[in-house]
Amino acid sequence: MVVEVAVLWTLEGARASRSGVTIRELSDKRCAVSVRPLKASAVGDVLYFTGAPSHKNLKISGLELMPLTLRAETDVNDRNVLKLAADVSALGDCTTSLWLQVEGVSGAIEKLVTAPLEVSHKDSSGARLFKMESGSVEEASANERRKCKICNKELVDAGAALQHSAHHILHTPTLVLYSEMCPLCFGPSSECPPFLVKTNGDRLQPRIVCSSFKPAANLNDPDSCVRFSAGTLKKSTNHAPSTNRPIICPACNPDLVDDSNKRKSKVRPAVWSYNMKAHWDRLHASTEMPAALESDIAVSQIELLAPK
Repeated sequence: MVVEVAVLWTLEGARASRSGVTIRELSDKRCAVSVRPLKASAVGDVLYFTGAPSHKNLKISGLELMPLTLRAETDVNDRNVLKLAADVSALGDCTTSLWLQVEGVSGAIEKLVTAPLEVSHKDSSGARLFKMESGSVEEASANERRKCKICNKELVDAGAALQHSAHHILHTPTLVLYSEMCPLCFGPSSECPPFLVKTNGDRLQPRIVCSSFKPAANLNDPDSCVRFSAGTLKKSTNHAPSTNRPIICPACNPDLVDDSNKRKSKVRPAVWSYNMKAHWDRLHASTEMPAALESDIAVSQIELLAPK
């Protein structure tokens, strides 16, 4: 359903009427929101909203929301009246994306608020719109969300994306849009921060906050993020030649490089090894890169000669 936000609460439970919350905070299941369901009328494949509520306010999790902007259209019967409108197909895409976002979070589905039937949007024939079916979710997950932004190649999973992006970074660098790129979704790495987390096995394992492959990824919940094995990423093979992996920058976090101190934070910020040179030039250009780091990020012959 399309709703109007009435009240926002921060992750700590305070009202956020002035400060608001970030998109990342909004996607956290701890963020509470009071929403006002909007009444809709269907004309063909378009839903129109006057702003009138269809029910009293509901309190939901921010994880169940997706911000969107309705377009303004002039009423066909009265040009002095404006209505807000949205295409049914576009709202259907939002439904799929929201479901993908929620179903990836442990316990989130069980806590979904059950809304009364009268708030459901209906088409011109009176049939309910935006009901999710598992088949449509799987299809969206496999096809719509996972394609290379450079050559449109389908990427079946995060591992395939990581290996494919290595080809573009190493062999077609002029086509890469960002010098510090997320190798999973091909967007800026700043929007999909990689980090290392101390696991039960006392090893540092890579995690990436990339919503393209994990819609509910949250830095505060490492298990919700894209997960890789440190040992697998570091080893270059014919099947998986790329060694692009999250590593700790010794200039940004010198206290985290030496892992002998067991009191250090379990979650540690990192930089993709393929991005490290650009990261160093941007933030530490006045300092020579340590030889150990330069050796650690060196690209192997297998990587350079690997086919697309």
